[in-house]
Amino acid sequence: MNSERLKTIVSFVEPKESVIDIGTDHGYVPIMLAKMSICSRIMASDKSENALLSAKMNIREYGLLDVIELKVSDGFSNISSGYDVAILAGMGTNTIKKILSCDNLPNKIIVQSNHDIAELRRFMNDIGYKIKEEVAVFDERYYVVICYVVGQEVLTEEEILFGKSDNIDYYKYLFSKYMELYSKSGSKEYENYKTLLKTIIEKKQG
Repeated sequence: MNSERLKTIVSFVEPKESVIDIGTDHGYVPIMLAKMSICSRIMASDKSENALLSAKMNIREYGLLDVIELKVSDGFSNISSGYDVAILAGMGTNTIKKILSCDNLPNKIIVQSNHDIAELRRFMNDIGYKIKEEVAVFDERYYVVICYVVGQEVLTEEEILFGKSDNIDYYKYLFSKYMELYSKSGSKEYENYKTLLKTIIEKKQG
């Protein structure tokens, strides 16, 4: 569990908040939160008993079955009580969008999508959430973790495409990536991305 990605996700949770980790997988995020002893309530959920089995085994191994609730639920479909924070990490944007296309969402949502992050930013903006903090963290590869809270904001094209992280190395990585893609394809889209990223990097370098 010594993962910079997981540490970043957990860092967005504040003391006394109740948390549900949807699609918990191995249950590492709830375990980390339980070991910190800061949450008023923690639930780990996944879409089937089989999917939840790995988390249950790990939670039992850490002696935390009396601290972390386990619930079989496809997204929020079988969740009856409310939570301060929902965590959706390690899945794709389409899955996250499907899960969040429901009523009674919490005021705070922490997301980490494996792809199509620009699409996710547009979606979250459309359903009335604003970025409280965004971190691009390197953990064998780059991951983008975003903490959302209820509210309105106007995002620029740059922010939708590339986010609001302060990690200049991440933007340099993206610039190199799109420079390589542009050199292979000559795509105007990638050329535009290069131009935007160059502007972002120059601004952050002061």
